[in-house]
Amino acid sequence: LRGCALLLDIILHSTTVLERFDVERADWVRHVNDSFAPFRIPLLIFLSGLLLSASIAKSPEAYFSGKIRNIAYPYVIWTFIYAALIGIDHSWYNPKFWIGPTYLWYLFFLLIFYTIAYVLRDVRPLIVCAIALAGSVLAPIPGRGHRPPGPRRVVLPPGRGLRAGPRTAGLRSKRP
Repeated sequence: LRGCALLLDIILHSTTVLERFDVERADWVRHVNDSFAPFRIPLLIFLSGLLLSASIAKSPEAYFSGKIRNIAYPYVIWTFIYAALIGIDHSWYNPKFWIGPTYLWYLFFLLIFYTIAYVLRDVRPLIVCAIALAGSVLAPIPGRGHRPPGPRRVVLPPGRGLRAGPRTAGLRSKRP
């Protein structure tokens, strides 16, 4: 499932980059990409949360060293490579250089979500969901200012409220 979601994302980006060079995509490709849009990234985030239980049970050193090695390090390297290739006119100390304005935004936010999930690992999932829902409804939309409360996409850190395993049923794992 994870491989399918990644493949769908690769197909999207490999076809949309053509439009940057004024190469028209076939209508059927655009329709296929549009039909999978609601599934690509939400499915990846859902699966990241589903697989979080085993990871979050590790010691802080093991947990964060894995996230640094597998997410932060590739993000830093590829951010510099991407910036060099397209000529981003930002210095490395400018926050806009790091806060995912490129195709690498997913790694940036995944690292943030994993950090939040670790900090909130002992908070009841229902409380985390309630706070995330309230924040989602009340937070301003970037570039549009504040808007009145209403339905919109709720963004939860991976694993909060979607975690499989003993903690879902409110039971504590009895691991050594």
